[in-house]
Amino acid sequence: MELTAYKTELFLSHYHIRLIGYISLGLILALIITGFVFEKRKLASVGAVILFLPVFGHFAATMFFLGGLAFLRFLWLPFLDISFDIMRLGDIVLLSHKWILDLTSLTGLNLWKELPFIITGLGLFIFLLGVLAWMYSRMQNKPVTDFWVYRLSRHPQYLGWIIWSYGVLFLPGANMKRYVDVANTLPWLLVLWGKVDHQKLFSH
Repeated sequence: MELTAYKTELFLSHYHIRLIGYISLGLILALIITGFVFEKRKLASVGAVILFLPVFGHFAATMFFLGGLAFLRFLWLPFLDISFDIMRLGDIVLLSHKWILDLTSLTGLNLWKELPFIITGLGLFIFLLGVLAWMYSRMQNKPVTDFWVYRLSRHPQYLGWIIWSYGVLFLPGANMKRYVDVANTLPWLLVLWGKVDHQKLFSH
């Protein structure tokens, strides 16, 4: 274990990964903050999504074609240098997952294995419905899409992406050594902040 930690530290030092991580994280946070200050939602969204990309690489077993993205965790090195538990600041988002499991257990169902796939699938379904509705409205030359899932949500693609990515947090998969206990909840919260911005997801 000590040898592995030593080799990891040598790798980080030799390739200046820690410095790259600090600079990259600074630029990403600058994008997010600039997007909010100047009301440029796309800037905030781009920064937030980049910060979240390593989460997908975390699940190499279930999303093997994205496994290499786990390397992008160097973006989180500044957080980890402060404290390895700082990434758990976002763990409040786990409560809804726990509540769903608790409620379903009252009916005798144990969905702890299936629930991540159900949430991810639901999010993808909503996302695709939004895309199809938008495409259909463009084919009909409608200036505003106001039917199907758009009657329930102003931004079904965003809503679907949020639900889908939330399910991804709980998907089983192979973890990188040493990063097995790193929570993904804080990056997810930052992405949510960047993606949703001041927009309302649901229609009145």
